[in-house]
Amino acid sequence: MHPEARTIRQALLLIGALTLSLSSVASAQDGPTRIRIFDAVLTVHADGSLDVTEELTIRLAGESNEIVRDFSLRDDGARKGSTKLDVRILAVTDEDGQPLRTEEASADGGWARRLRIWIPGAGNADRRISIRYRVAGATHSANTGRTFAGLEDMRWNVTGNVDVPIDSLRVRVVLPSGARPIRTTVYTGAGEFAARGATTGKNGNEVSFALPGGLPPHQGIAIEVGWPAGYLHPKPSTSLWHRLASVLLWWPLLLPLIAFTVAYRVWDKTGRDPKEKSQVVRYEPVEGVSPAGLGRLVSGERESQMRLFAATMVDLAIRGFLRIEETTPNILLTLTKDVTAIAQSMLHGESGRIDYIIHFVRPRSEWKGLKWHEERLLEGLINAAPSDGITKHDSVRVSMLSNKFYVSVPEIIQAIEFELVAKGYIRKRPGGVNLKWVAYASIPLLVGGIAGRVVGSLLDLAWTWIFDEPAANSWMPLSDNKFLLGMLLSTLILIGFAAIMPSRSVAGARAREAALGFKEFLGRVGTMPSVELFERYLPYAIAFGVQSSWSRTFENVYVKAPEWYAGAMGENFSATSFGHRISDLSISAASSMSSSPSEDGRLRIEL
Repeated sequence: MHPEARTIRQALLLIGALTLSLSSVASAQDGPTRIRIFDAVLTVHADGSLDVTEELTIRLAGESNEIVRDFSLRDDGARKGSTKLDVRILAVTDEDGQPLRTEEASADGGWARRLRIWIPGAGNADRRISIRYRVAGATHSANTGRTFAGLEDMRWNVTGNVDVPIDSLRVRVVLPSGARPIRTTVYTGAGEFAARGATTGKNGNEVSFALPGGLPPHQGIAIEVGWPAGYLHPKPSTSLWHRLASVLLWWPLLLPLIAFTVAYRVWDKTGRDPKEKSQVVRYEPVEGVSPAGLGRLVSGERESQMRLFAATMVDLAIRGFLRIEETTPNILLTLTKDVTAIAQSMLHGESGRIDYIIHFVRPRSEWKGLKWHEERLLEGLINAAPSDGITKHDSVRVSMLSNKFYVSVPEIIQAIEFELVAKGYIRKRPGGVNLKWVAYASIPLLVGGIAGRVVGSLLDLAWTWIFDEPAANSWMPLSDNKFLLGMLLSTLILIGFAAIMPSRSVAGARAREAALGFKEFLGRVGTMPSVELFERYLPYAIAFGVQSSWSRTFENVYVKAPEWYAGAMGENFSATSFGHRISDLSISAASSMSSSPSEDGRLRIEL
């Protein structure tokens, strides 16, 4: 080839190569958006939280002035599978420390936090930005089911799903003071393969990772660091969900409040007694009500039920159905007599060696005009009388009522209450109301005992599933019988209302006022000249517990023993002494009528 033509050809090739070189440089200058340097510092705190500071050097291509940063919320180190982490953005600033405009959104079906950052004037230029955020739950305590038990570890997806290339990546992890890293790993890719080319360095409680070769788009990287257990001391979470959960865990204590509210509303509607008016002294009992009925209306269940029985027995004697006789007791029965009765008799000047014989004056065919409880009392006395196997005797000792008469007590009390119900003085029979509410009260305790552990176990499982930690080691204990405690308090509340639930009607309130006025008269009356008045009102005085005061009133008037009572006082009879004998009769009857055999065969006495 001619030398001149060869020179021209070489010149053209040189110009073309130069043109391609300049085009390549220009293309490099106008290349796609990329992260030139990705520096991150991860600080692990003793409470288990993780503070992250990212320093990014970014090249934004063309006229673009925004970058998208995705933070993965998936924690694949949890025992039961992937759980969601709590990531809170603290600050996003430029290289001068000025805050940048950002926008947060959810991504990847809620498993990622997307942060869109605007960087003014960043087109075709390198810009440095800083992102600070805090992660709760990225650390795991010892023995949580991880592959390496006995360690505490931290696992974090450093880059998330980045859609731009990263030229250089450096990460530094600062562990709690004193902790020394034992295990360090760098993962990359969706399959979590060990990253090639990654370098690791250790210095005290710090670990550094570097990937000089960078990462292509959508190629995330995660790190994991393990250290000996004992350096993490998690504090109760202050998240809204944890605060709400800590409150909800005490829901069983709402059960007593519900029980109280329901019981109070029922009591306020049907169990509250009408407001009583002032009491006025009255000189006659409430018409048509027996002494036992008035005693029950005035005292309720606070006084001994046997006092009502003694009043009824004396009333039947005065009306000619019974006759009472003093006698010397059987020595064997005396040994079993209630000590309280003996002491009371001695205080009244008696020796305590008196027994009483109850004679049945009228046969059953002549029981006319008796109330139900009076018939039941007579039947109870007759059934307790000794028998020759064919016929019953016509009398019975009070001391022989032990272990026999007690079976008749519930029916007699029920009959007295039915008298008040029939008169309209009480809404329902108190014994039945009490029994019903005691039955209601037993339901929460039974349910609490049976279901308490089941509910506690379910709450334990729920806590473990939601918060990824054993409930037994959590700061909020669950299986501590809160449910059983709530049921027990509910039971106590219902038992308390059972005692006050029986109520009087308006007519009952007025009748009680009249009965209290009559009781005032019996206890404070002056000298009365009528013997008939003494006997007529004596059963009421016994039912009200004022028989001694009533007897003293007639000391100089009532000077002869009544026909229905045979005693040893003879010509030395006095109303005061007779009142003491009636008190002794009441005490003896109470101890004998209420006594029942115990399980071990010994005598059991209830007053």
